[in-house]
Amino acid sequence: MEKEENLLDKLVKLCSKTNLLAAGKGISGEQKVDGLSKECLDQIYRSGLFDYVLVEADGSRGKSMKAPAEHEPVLPSLATTVLPVVGMDILGCPLTEEFVHRPHLVARVAGQNTGEPVTETTVVKVFRHYELIAKQASPGICWVPVLNKMDCLEERKKARELAMQLLNPTTPRVLLTSALSHNPVLEVMEWFPQ
Repeated sequence: MEKEENLLDKLVKLCSKTNLLAAGKGISGEQKVDGLSKECLDQIYRSGLFDYVLVEADGSRGKSMKAPAEHEPVLPSLATTVLPVVGMDILGCPLTEEFVHRPHLVARVAGQNTGEPVTETTVVKVFRHYELIAKQASPGICWVPVLNKMDCLEERKKARELAMQLLNPTTPRVLLTSALSHNPVLEVMEWFPQ
């Protein structure tokens, strides 16, 4: 961890030793890495040191679904692609702290009550909410929802139906994934005009 003002110099030195780096500004009291500011992330991107800069802009505390707090997601202004992720194991689970990070916010966004089951409609409404926020923060981004934990489903039909609800001109593709698998991207669904 490094002060943000010195971070770029440190990254330049480390680039000669490895091709994969992770950075943060400290460790929180919850033993989580504190993220960098938007300005610092933009500076790293502009430096041209890296082919890709991947930012976890909005953690979910290990839960399969969440809704953003007012200060989230923290997207760099130069973000080009946003990959919001929902775990498919959440379908049918109640909107409670046990399964959902910030269930009261998910309930508000989805027009549901806490304790009610998470449905495909819940997931679509949360993705749409995130999309509005992300595109206001970084208007030119490519928005690619990710339906993860496909290995938790007995069949992909439910995920494909959910993906079809998400696909449109502003969401031209949806990834069906199993992130812990050797080949994590199982299927790419794409929108085609009629």
